[in-house]
Amino acid sequence: MSNEDLNAKVHFLPHNITIEVSKGTTILDAAIRCGVGIRSICGGKGLCGKCKVVVRRGKVEFKRSELLKSEEIEKGYTLACLAKIVEDVEIEVPIDSQMGRPKLQSFVTLPKTEPKPYISQKLFIPLDVQRILSAYNVPHKLKAKLFEILDKGVGNLYAIVNEESKKILNFDVVGKEVYGLAIDIGTTKIAVTLVDVLTGRVIDTASDFNKQLIYGEDIISRIRVALDKKNGLKILQKAVVETINTIVDALCKKHRISKDDIYIVSVAGNTAMTYLFVGLDPYPLIKSFKERADVAKTPYWLEARDLGLNVNKNADVYVLPCAGRFLGGDVIGDIITAGINFSEDPALLIDIGTNTEVVIGCREWFIGTTAPAG
Repeated sequence: MSNEDLNAKVHFLPHNITIEVSKGTTILDAAIRCGVGIRSICGGKGLCGKCKVVVRRGKVEFKRSELLKSEEIEKGYTLACLAKIVEDVEIEVPIDSQMGRPKLQSFVTLPKTEPKPYISQKLFIPLDVQRILSAYNVPHKLKAKLFEILDKGVGNLYAIVNEESKKILNFDVVGKEVYGLAIDIGTTKIAVTLVDVLTGRVIDTASDFNKQLIYGEDIISRIRVALDKKNGLKILQKAVVETINTIVDALCKKHRISKDDIYIVSVAGNTAMTYLFVGLDPYPLIKSFKERADVAKTPYWLEARDLGLNVNKNADVYVLPCAGRFLGGDVIGDIITAGINFSEDPALLIDIGTNTEVVIGCREWFIGTTAPAG
């Protein structure tokens, strides 16, 4: 049996993108594979009716749905998650079913702070080499680079040092800029801020839709994908990393910065987004809503190379700790930034997003809760 008998081509409008898939694949799955964004709040279970598309050419095999009106069916509408491809087709994604561009509040007034980075740049002389090797963890490849530099008879040696982990991140014969990223992983969109680590200067902020959206627009749908779909957790982790890398590439190109000069990444998100980014099984978060979820209250330290982030391969990734089942590191970051943890009087903090968090507290106590806001 030839590929023509087993596969079919799907052409998406107005994107003008064509993909070849196995017959029996749903339109939604075909869209996901080629990066065409179709709204799917329920994660492809046929419950929300947001993934309406129009079959302009060819035929599909689809299940009837009460979410489609009879006049819509007559015009060729179907639900992308319930319609299976059986031959070459042309699919139009109406504007109401498309994912648009995110709007980002990129300017914010922050309290003045004195940066105390644990990433620093130090100047050494060749005689200091043995002290460096004994005091710091130096990756094997960097040791080779170090000895190559020394063989050239240089007078000075610059090292990028992580004082927290006592690790050397890079060696060079000239001083370099040292950059970091602050990343907010939202359920709907991801924002990345590029920072000069040594001065604390915020260089720029950019955002994009979280590519996990195509697997469901709410937290529970994402968790179900992670649990029910083969390699679901890895797929969702890859989606968020790809989103971050796209934003980082754009920021670096705009400001003519080398990605190799980004040495530290700080990440925050609600608890579900944190678990999916780190690669933790999210089942405990929904196992029972009658019992307290056992959520670690400590931060996560990861390596950029293991995640596939487009930064220096020796960079560390710091993920803010979560506070509860759905109160994540984003709320912890809000509290610290607003300074409520130093406030003598109770203060109210509200973070409005796809999920909204509300916290009341002061330096002595905190009460917090969260709820979906749409």
